[in-house]
Amino acid sequence: MAENVREPRETMTAAAKSLVKNAPHGPKIYTRHGDKGSSIQIDGTKLSKSDPQIAAVGSLDAAQSWLGLVIAELSDACAELREPLIALQQKFYQVQSDVAVPGCEFIDDDDTTALEQAIDGFMSRVETIPAFVLPGGSPTGARLHYARTLARAAERACVAFSEAKPCRVRPEDLKFVNRLSDYLFAMARYANHLDGTCEAIARKPQN
Repeated sequence: MAENVREPRETMTAAAKSLVKNAPHGPKIYTRHGDKGSSIQIDGTKLSKSDPQIAAVGSLDAAQSWLGLVIAELSDACAELREPLIALQQKFYQVQSDVAVPGCEFIDDDDTTALEQAIDGFMSRVETIPAFVLPGGSPTGARLHYARTLARAAERACVAFSEAKPCRVRPEDLKFVNRLSDYLFAMARYANHLDGTCEAIARKPQN
């Protein structure tokens, strides 16, 4: 019985060794520096993985990664959203750089203005609803609503980092991440419009 338990592990180890032996030489993606709960930043600073800076960058990464799924699963009707979403992923990298590396200043007020103009464009194409919209709709719209919540979580993490270490998060970055959730909300509504999906409205409780 013990031999049957060990055999898969031995087979996997042999396969892994074969893969490494035959793989082209290149940099390894693991460093072992974080095995004890710390992370070395690009400037050489060592931080605990519980540090507010790590939490902020990680939250931004989570939102950016989810956008990759949104892009991969876009409906045909929402194909026009592909390029704006890819561009937004690039902006997420820039925000992460600003937050992680002292002196980085990629995001500026023009980036926030561009988001605001896009928000106005999306909202001008959807029906005005004087009530809260329940997250959901078409698969694309629902994923974008979830992206909105991840963007809001990333904003909270950036604010927490800013409060823990004043002057480490630039006002331009805070303004930009604050606008992200509005942008994704507007895009979610527009996606539901493109997919021809009716949105559910939050109703007041009946007495």
